[in-house]
Amino acid sequence: IYTKNAKAFPPNSEIIQGWENIQETWVEFMGPDAPSILLTTKAAEAIGKTAIEEGVYTVKIPGGQVVDKGKYIVIWKKDDGEWLMHLDIYNSDMPVSQ
Repeated sequence: IYTKNAKAFPPNSEIIQGWENIQETWVEFMGPDAPSILLTTKAAEAIGKTAIEEGVYTVKIPGGQVVDKGKYIVIWKKDDGEWLMHLDIYNSDMPVSQ
């Protein structure tokens, strides 16, 4: 779902560049006991071949406990008629654990 040269901007981490590296990061995060992630779009606007999405997310572990919640902005690009994520930034609303 990412463009070839996409970038992800996860919290407390370096920028992840390229869809392959982003995919690898998500595969590691999901793991065998994959949490569920609920994305809720709050606003979206398309301007030509670019779209901006604003939303919130909730991450729950198996059993339903919320382990993270926050907000995100995604810049989408239309590539060969398909909308793909180009820039993906998200950060938590929860306090940093020490």
